[in-house]
Amino acid sequence: MPTNLYGGPGNKAYAYVGYPDDTDPYDVLWEEYGWKFIEYPSGTKRKRAYLPGGNPTAPAPRLLVRAF
Repeated sequence: MPTNLYGGPGNKAYAYVGYPDDTDPYDVLWEEYGWKFIEYPSGTKRKRAYLPGGNPTAPAPRLLVRAF
């Protein structure tokens, strides 16, 4: 049974965006608040979405911004 994917880390605040095929591999880019942000194949392209089941204590990743 495929797992639902969402546009953000939550199934109430973010829209359902689809599901990966059971046999498709995916890469976990990071985890936050019990969700995994993944990249998965979709035809000839790769898509990104949130998958439930990450580390529930992992905070959102920090983005580093450099001033030049």
